Amino acid sequence: MLINLARAIVHRLARPEFTRWAAPVRTLRQVCGIRPVRLSLTQAKRILVIRPDEIGDFVLTSPFLRELRRAAPQAHITLLVKIACHDLAQNCPYADRIEHLDFHPGRTWRRRFKLMLAAWNFRRKRLRFRGFDLVLLPRRGPDCYDSELVGHILAGRGTLVVHREKGMEDFNLPLDFEAWSNPCTEHEALHNLRFLRWYGARDAVDSRLELWLSPDDERVAHKMTGQFGDDRRLCAIVPSAGGGQRKIWPAENFAKVIRVLCEDLHFNVVVVGGGDAADFGTRMEAEIPRHVLNTAGQLTLRQSAALLKRCQLTVANDSGPMQMAAAAGSQIVLISCHPLDGNPRHATSPARFGPRGSVCKVVQPVSATVPCEGYCVQRSSHCIRSVSPAQVLEGVIQLLSEQTLRLAK
Repeated sequence: MLINLARAIVHRLARPEFTRWAAPVRTLRQVCGIRPVRLSLTQAKRILVIRPDEIGDFVLTSPFLRELRRAAPQAHITLLVKIACHDLAQNCPYADRIEHLDFHPGRTWRRRFKLMLAAWNFRRKRLRFRGFDLVLLPRRGPDCYDSELVGHILAGRGTLVVHREKGMEDFNLPLDFEAWSNPCTEHEALHNLRFLRWYGARDAVDSRLELWLSPDDERVAHKMTGQFGDDRRLCAIVPSAGGGQRKIWPAENFAKVIRVLCEDLHFNVVVVGGGDAADFGTRMEAEIPRHVLNTAGQLTLRQSAALLKRCQLTVANDSGPMQMAAAAGSQIVLISCHPLDGNPRHATSPARFGPRGSVCKVVQPVSATVPCEGYCVQRSSHCIRSVSPAQVLEGVIQLLSEQTLRLAK
């Protein structure tokens, strides 16, 4: 009985409504009907940016961070990311401090309460209860990471500003200011800059992606590519993807593409990705030992980014390494599960999350496979299976032909 009572109390405390007590001063102001002063970016001395989601989403935030630093050159900017992205963010020149929390998608009360405790401990041990003048959450869409909850706890007396999308608000949390996203279809990097302009950075228009690598990362990449010992062009293959199996093109199709790249188009191939792609990479390395190198699960994010920077071509699923390749300037053939006639505002749409600033060909299903409509709803590889290896190779050849024409000019 006592255990059930304890669970009930914890469950109650983990509810979103509890977060209104995360900062008593802010709550008192709201009870009294006093809205916080909207500080300008030049007035804010301590700014926190929370980016709780995945690798690709963080890469798309690099223009936001650059333009924020330009708009607030004197501010002390703290960047809070999930643990998996900390390595990629570590050398960011636009943040004075890089921190991480154990963000995970999901809505279980245990996970939410654990995140609340971690945020309170973070504030108590590292911030010494000082809080921030301004807390910015540029992520739009459903807040499955509970980043708003963390923002309430860390804001203290400061102002919390959230980027929301109409129709996707999850909770009626007490917010100081809300920036509603543009209803038109727009790339996520542009949406982030629109949020920044809404808050006063009028000149935030440069959407170039960036990677922040160290000389050691470059040396590792140079050593890896030096194993081939010839002058063939280099192609990266990204056979894995986050966000579910529906984004993953079948491994046997990637194998067919790799054989053509090595035997007919004279490429050396590097398999890039996490540990889930290691078995596939090992198999291809054993099958074509002279021209395939498996690095899946063996490199840090920054080392993988340095490797992608050396690749003239990348063939990838919709994934974090694909966004890293775009930031590195590689030409990209993106294999998308989102149908050509699908909803362009969906989270799997290349119109929102495709490569930004890179020469790219998107290969996707013509239409959704039954029972899907508008976008793929299956948990397993489904709609993406209608994309054939011939279509992907056609995209590769088109990119190479266009590159030859550009060099000829």
